Amino acid sequence: MLSERTARRDLIVKRRLYADLRIPIVNRERRAIDELVLDPDGHHDERHIPAPGVFHPALFADLAIDLADLFA
Repeated sequence: MLSERTARRDLIVKRRLYADLRIPIVNRERRAIDELVLDPDGHHDERHIPAPGVFHPALFADLAIDLADLFA
């Protein structure tokens, strides 16, 4: 989850680390989740899922998170 104080650092400095560890970024201001997924060629593809969508994390594809409920 992005903190107001560290949002810039989280989005720039930590982004690669989050991608490598498969940690999605929850952005309360944008009411969305961003997830960087490693493709077979070793590149990161970004998935942007805005509310009121449903987020299925790459790491747990069977998990469904209703973003309307998350950001309510």
